[in-house]
Amino acid sequence: MEKQIENKTVLTKDSGNIAAMDGRGANEHSVNEQSANKIKGVYISAKDAEEYRSFKKQKRLEEITTAISRSGATLMGNDNIQLVCERAKRLLQVSVKTPPSKLLRARKHLVGSKVKLDCVIGGAGETTTEIKLYEIRLAKRRRASELTVPVTPSLLANCRYAEIRKELRRLKGAAGRAALKVWVDKSLPFNVLSRIARMSSEIGAKYFCVDYFNGCEKLRFDLTGGCQLEISGVEEFTVFRKMTEAGMGRIVTDRVWEFYSEWVKEAEKIEIALPTIQPERKTKLPVSQMETSAENKTPTPHIPNSPQTPTTPTQTPTQEPTRMPTPSPQDIPNQPSVDEPILPAMPVQEPAIRPPQTLTAKSEAQKALQEVLSETERQEGARTPNRLEGSDLKFI
Repeated sequence: MEKQIENKTVLTKDSGNIAAMDGRGANEHSVNEQSANKIKGVYISAKDAEEYRSFKKQKRLEEITTAISRSGATLMGNDNIQLVCERAKRLLQVSVKTPPSKLLRARKHLVGSKVKLDCVIGGAGETTTEIKLYEIRLAKRRRASELTVPVTPSLLANCRYAEIRKELRRLKGAAGRAALKVWVDKSLPFNVLSRIARMSSEIGAKYFCVDYFNGCEKLRFDLTGGCQLEISGVEEFTVFRKMTEAGMGRIVTDRVWEFYSEWVKEAEKIEIALPTIQPERKTKLPVSQMETSAENKTPTPHIPNSPQTPTTPTQTPTQEPTRMPTPSPQDIPNQPSVDEPILPAMPVQEPAIRPPQTLTAKSEAQKALQEVLSETERQEGARTPNRLEGSDLKFI
């Protein structure tokens, strides 16, 4: 029984080792595949690369336009109402924050657009609840879609949170369909800001507003029930982009036009590195590398001839000249007969000197033919005196 248990433990250990080895092998295989894909790469033509760059630039501009359209303008410190409203319409901003004294003029410049009017109620906040209710009714009569209500600073200083909650509930009921925003000064401690943010979510406020400070984006974790965080007082482009990337509900600033221009210029300068197909070019090695490559070549070994075994030149087989058949005497032209008289010899003309020619197969055949003709002439000359003998002698 003990031996069986030992065998089982050995088998389980071996199977575990094998499984571990299989896992390690699979990991190594995946790593090798990834490295091969990196080396291989995906290459596109220069035309496709340019189209891809233009597409990415267009996509980036759309993202910038979307981010700007979620921001809001303000007339709290700017008296040029027409300029602010015209820029808000061109950039498709959400709203324009304005005091009650500028509400009618801002409404006149925003007629026909989707930009909302955000009216600030109660000034700095040190007003009674009845005055705030009156200003809410007046703003709604003048077509204000959003109402920003500051929390009373004296109540916050005395920690009278129950009265603050009661006041906010009355203001929310008076606002009706208009979006209610609760604004708090950023100089308060962070725990107080966090408590007012939770209170704003409880009463059904649409936004919790605070001026920008380092770490203000953490307040959004205290908001529930659809309440969002609104940051105002942004004066730098880096801060604006940081708040946009952090996912703020709204960013209110009076420098949104400068931010938009700077962002578009930055998007135009974007260059995306892409692997394109490059034509093959034969690179010439420098002189130093050519010399080293020539030195690295191993020369063929040369074995000198030994005196004991003299080398004989190798004879290449030559083609034998073709032999022509021996012609008959009748085929040979200009051959004098016995009855014809022998004419006196004509003066011999020396042939013109020609440059020597190389022997070819044709010249060798002509030479062989001349030898055959001279041999037949010699044989005919030896046979002519004997023709008078025999049966031909009786005709003389």
